[in-house]
Amino acid sequence: MMCVDCASIHFPCSDLRVLGFSNDAEVESIDWNDAHFSLTALNCAGLTRLSTVGNYWLHGCTSLTALDCTGLTQLVTVGRSWLAHCTSLTALNCAGLTRLSAVGDCWLLDCTSLTALDCTGLTQLSTVGDLWLDGCTSLTALDCAGLTQLS
Repeated sequence: MMCVDCASIHFPCSDLRVLGFSNDAEVESIDWNDAHFSLTALNCAGLTRLSTVGNYWLHGCTSLTALDCTGLTQLVTVGRSWLAHCTSLTALNCAGLTRLSAVGDCWLLDCTSLTALDCTGLTQLSTVGDLWLDGCTSLTALDCAGLTQLS
């Protein structure tokens, strides 16, 4: 098992703009607490073994405009504040999140630039914390057809 802990990375994360993971990266968990990187794009296509993401993953990444989740096919649980305050996020591809069953409080909180969210791939999602999509003032299209397990 490999865990990525960005708190221990010693390169200038404040200058990081684009991050991608190689195919089938052996990462099973990520713990990025308060990652205020200058990321504009994150491609998770290579994170096919990732099953758990800790609290505050990508919280406050105000430059992030797009997130591709197609590779996150094993992701089951995400902690609180996932993608909260990502005020430039306009696109979120949830197609790969077919095993995601629980997301903590404040998922997509204050993502003021998010215009559309397609949840059709979230067929196993049964638990979403408080304040989901709260403050997403630009959201005009929300497809919840896949949320059949949500109580």
